[in-house]
Amino acid sequence: MAGLILVMGGARSGKSRWAERLASAHRRVVYLATAQPGDAEMAQRIARHRADRPAHWRTVEEPFSPGAALAPALDAEPADAVLLDCVTMLLSNHLLQAEEGFEERARRELTQLLRLAQERGLVLIAVTNEVGAGVVPEHRLGRLFRDAQGRLNQWLAREAEQVWACIAGIAVDLRQIGAAIP
Repeated sequence: MAGLILVMGGARSGKSRWAERLASAHRRVVYLATAQPGDAEMAQRIARHRADRPAHWRTVEEPFSPGAALAPALDAEPADAVLLDCVTMLLSNHLLQAEEGFEERARRELTQLLRLAQERGLVLIAVTNEVGAGVVPEHRLGRLFRDAQGRLNQWLAREAEQVWACIAGIAVDLRQIGAAIP
């Protein structure tokens, strides 16, 4: 079954673990990573994520243009599913590269990934942070990021066949909840 599955949650909510569990239902998985090791602590996080992945999954690491990096990897060896971890880092990377147009650049990249997944009949599992549940950020840059992330999450949720929210390690199917509400 091709299509988009969106997995969202706060920091340390279990969203990446749940997304990996969903991806593990597929035989050939490409893990599409967008994080950059900007400091020692982030480098350790990335190393931990690498170590936790199944050895037979292929990894493509690209902080700005994941779709452009994924296409040649799929040409070299097909896949059944792609796990994008994560939308939030992709957006952050674009914001830190240049504030002007960062949301549009990230959306273009995500659109390219969605199109590529659709053309190749892949399941695309996208991990993203829910950043709007806390306080209003004190600084302008934080507010720009929070608002852009919220808009991207809403857009992705509209495009997705499945939307999962992870809270305290528990995954909740938001489409099921939405269907139950009259």
